[in-house]
Amino acid sequence: MFSSERLFRFFALIYSVLMPVEVWAMPMPTKQVEVRVADEVRVHSDRVVLGDVATIYAKSIRDFERLSSLVITQMPADGKELRISAGYLKQRVAEALGGTSNFALHSSETVTFLKESLGLDPQDIAKTILANGLESGKIPSWAEADIVPVSGFDQLISVRGGNYRIEAGVQKNEWRGNMPFKVVLGDGKVIWLRAKIRWFAHAWVANRQVSIQEALGPESFRKERVEITDLADEVIRSDQKDLESALKTARARKLIRERAVLTKNMIDRRPDASPGQRMKVVFVSGSGLRVSADGSLISPAVIGENARVRLNSSRKVVVGKLVAEGIMEINL
Repeated sequence: MFSSERLFRFFALIYSVLMPVEVWAMPMPTKQVEVRVADEVRVHSDRVVLGDVATIYAKSIRDFERLSSLVITQMPADGKELRISAGYLKQRVAEALGGTSNFALHSSETVTFLKESLGLDPQDIAKTILANGLESGKIPSWAEADIVPVSGFDQLISVRGGNYRIEAGVQKNEWRGNMPFKVVLGDGKVIWLRAKIRWFAHAWVANRQVSIQEALGPESFRKERVEITDLADEVIRSDQKDLESALKTARARKLIRERAVLTKNMIDRRPDASPGQRMKVVFVSGSGLRVSADGSLISPAVIGENARVRLNSSRKVVVGKLVAEGIMEINL
């Protein structure tokens, strides 16, 4: 039987026979592990993985696998070049090997990593989708959003040329949750992607379980950043200046569990105005011009929320927001 030492030397000999002539000049490895890194290395992603940028010799398969998958650094988000010292690289290798010193690192005092793009960058595509969503109002400005690639993004690597436009695959009022998108390239070729757009907001979260028809007060809730991607109802966000006012005369319409996000459908609130009540309806144009008309309420109304009102002059029913007692506003 071969000893592990003889087996290692046997494979090293075979490796040297199969490699090009310029590699033959490398000295035979003498340590348990030896790592060789060039002075300048080109990388194609934000993560720098040792197995992608170095030649690794290891007598142990386990050591080889550890080092091959070792993420040694991240490329800066706003840069194409990163330099690290041989000392730092040596420390990362030692940590991956459990602190052993029985290895050798062959590199210059400073190693330079240069980011080289292969095709379109999936991160750039994700940023463009988010920017388009905010610009078009499909993602509201108050929501924090990010994108999780689901499928199709691997096709972007093979694309050559940077001319493209992105279109939503379906027409929706909101870009939220799983959605298809298409990347239309300069030559007319289309790449279909699927991504999950996650929404986050600073909202009110229950400190404790609240029973049905229990009176609601601000002491039962706290501000917290939460994911609201899958919430069907509108959240009561933390930018609401006065939670106490929002919960005034309110009771829980349903059981509110601890850590549940407070939404409008959880609240039963005594209306601030009743059907039949007279209203001054103010129409507000984009330029700030205000025109008023008389009307009467045909549905219960709460200050800060929309309700229906019938105009006295035309008998037409319109929807406006109750902004104060007896006053509704409609933005044109």
